[in-house]
Amino acid sequence: MKFFDVLKDELVEFFFPPNVSCYICDDDLDKKCKTHICDKCKSELPFIQNPCKKCGKGVELGSSCQSCISRKYYFDRAVAVVDFDGIAKFSIYKLKMHSHRYMADLMGYYMYCAFINANLSADTIVCVPMHKNKQRKRGYNQARDLLKSCNKYLKLEDLSKFIVQNELSPAQKDLNARDRFAVAKDKYKLIGATKFRDRTIVIIDDVFTTGATTSAIAQILKYAGAKKVYVLTFASVPYDVEKQSAFDEFFAY
Repeated sequence: MKFFDVLKDELVEFFFPPNVSCYICDDDLDKKCKTHICDKCKSELPFIQNPCKKCGKGVELGSSCQSCISRKYYFDRAVAVVDFDGIAKFSIYKLKMHSHRYMADLMGYYMYCAFINANLSADTIVCVPMHKNKQRKRGYNQARDLLKSCNKYLKLEDLSKFIVQNELSPAQKDLNARDRFAVAKDKYKLIGATKFRDRTIVIIDDVFTTGATTSAIAQILKYAGAKKVYVLTFASVPYDVEKQSAFDEFFAY
């Protein structure tokens, strides 16, 4: 395309911008924004108001976190934006099962804000890996899309390629919490362990359920010499929901 053709297209888009729609409800937005969400949908997002300082799940004021009481986590802290409920669940469903990969733009920006608001910092970022067979079938890894979106703002060194999934494991939707931790224990490995020594690392995923996956990755990162490991997700499943087996059919790696 010639230079003046490109310039003409850019000028047309500037003076006559295309309609911009809310990523969740598809209603028109007045103007393009980083969150890609209308005020109505934003008001319905179940933002976590009182997160546990360890696992990030919402807890009532003055109460203990049942998730942290019943489990040992190897990460230093987990942060999530919303409870896995309502339109937050719908948004993840669109990203994960319907190939609406643009949803990662909305989620990644909110994840970045949550990480900064938690007064955390890091120098390295990774996403939860997906087995190559499953990624080939789905066509993409939604955690990878979230990392790319979030890292547009965090601007950390991406070392995701040095963490791999060993083998296909049973669908986690069919496992209880104890079995999820047992399966995750030997599920991942590092292929460049020295790269993580003395680093502060953020693990990106879409949803924090029991924490089995991210804790297992944090464990091998700590064994490799990582200073601190944080977990950053868009949603977190409330404890009274995630302790139920098979709480959601589509929710499995």
